[in-house]
Amino acid sequence: MRVDEFVRATLSGSVAHLVACDRQYESDNSDPEVVHQMRVCVRRLRSALRTLAPALDRRWAQGLRDQLRGVSDELSAARDADVMLQRARSRIAQIDPVDRLRSSELLAVLTARRGDTYARVARMRREPSYAALLKDLAAAAEHPAIGAQAQGRARDLAAPLLGATYKRLRKRVRHCGRHPADSQLHAVRIAAKHLRYALEAFECVCGKTARRWAGCVERLQNVLGEEHDAVVLSRFLHELPADAATSFVAGELATLESRTVERARSRWRRAWRGVKGRGGKIANKRSTG
Repeated sequence: MRVDEFVRATLSGSVAHLVACDRQYESDNSDPEVVHQMRVCVRRLRSALRTLAPALDRRWAQGLRDQLRGVSDELSAARDADVMLQRARSRIAQIDPVDRLRSSELLAVLTARRGDTYARVARMRREPSYAALLKDLAAAAEHPAIGAQAQGRARDLAAPLLGATYKRLRKRVRHCGRHPADSQLHAVRIAAKHLRYALEAFECVCGKTARRWAGCVERLQNVLGEEHDAVVLSRFLHELPADAATSFVAGELATLESRTVERARSRWRRAWRGVKGRGGKIANKRSTG
């Protein structure tokens, strides 16, 4: 597969999926899975444009990434609100039935927050800039601006591009130290997500080696995702206005989330070793170290 064919296939897959999800949104704008898939498509596109930047016209790629940023922010806010509401409901189901009766106000706050984020997504989609973005993405998928130096086989891009992406992840891990802050673990999670997306894109030219490495990265991403989601809900619970009934339930849920954080923190290093163990299979030696 040539470089231009690979880039076209990588972008067109996510663009087609985004357009399909956008049409689903028109028929049901309250389905959390549709919003989630739209967010994933946008994130994959931004990640691909970053990873493949050396093979693209950099100004062109950066321009598309900038256009996608605002859409990503709105979809991320909606998805985060969905996750918080789902987690709160799940945690409430674990506490004493008598205490559950006190949870209505807490759930009302989260439901209202979710409604606000979904309203922002709806407004964003009505903006002329959103329609223009979809047209630009369709054109980009059909005729990507390949860099003048990007010639030859797509497989030849795998080692340098995956190596650079893996190196960014390793750097984030090294910055964590023995007692990483939540923000540092979140940065590792984001870098892991970029590497996973890149590996999944290169699977068509690297085969099972990329697929297996991506599986290891996904496990790391999932552990850190659980930690991050627990931290976000816990912070929200601590920031709730003081109220006897709501505060009691919030305290119970925060305790459950703190245990989740501890479990994730005890597991993420093992997940990282799995990623590191496969790091030299595709990436060049200079980048895996």
